[in-house]
Amino acid sequence: MLAVLALLAAGLVWNTSPLLGLSLLLAALLAAYFHLPMLLLLRGVALFPRPFPPWTLRFWLAVFAALNLPKGALIRLNNLVTGNMTVRREEAHILVARCLQRSQCSHPVTADISHCRECGRCKIGAVKAIARTLGVSGTVEGGGTSARQRLQSRKPRLVVAVACERELLAGIIDARLPVVGIAITPGPRPCADSDVSIAELRQTLKRIIEEV
Repeated sequence: MLAVLALLAAGLVWNTSPLLGLSLLLAALLAAYFHLPMLLLLRGVALFPRPFPPWTLRFWLAVFAALNLPKGALIRLNNLVTGNMTVRREEAHILVARCLQRSQCSHPVTADISHCRECGRCKIGAVKAIARTLGVSGTVEGGGTSARQRLQSRKPRLVVAVACERELLAGIIDARLPVVGIAITPGPRPCADSDVSIAELRQTLKRIIEEV
């Protein structure tokens, strides 16, 4: 509605004040740019394998940062579309941030999540149990570079990423495939001893895995 009103106003004042008309036209285009994807998402219309193309997400991220808005909203918008996709269990993959592991663990887990001994002191073991039960592959990653390399070698159709908001946004933008993001709860120290809702992870995986 805002875009339509701005467009009508631009047409009315164009002859008398081209500069004002141009400004209103730009405002109409900007309003459409922001609201049309929102409406499509709310109506469940998926035009892309993710809510928006990477360049659009980068634009929104810059706007959110400039206005000091919660960036987690972009993750939720992304999940509105990717979270409704369904794939076979062998086509899904779980990426877990290494900070979810207990920092004092005497058996560090890298790469394959099956290396975890499931002592119960952190949530890595719970994630491993879910992956084993549902037949989904999972890895523990120390950063974006290793995560991208892992995805290039495994080539899943959909990724469920468990990480902080900053890493999730970077992954959603950079990945060349759909990503469902689950944000972790930061620990007492930066990038260490984090937590995550296992119930949310289990529910997400059950929703996206296609029952054959």
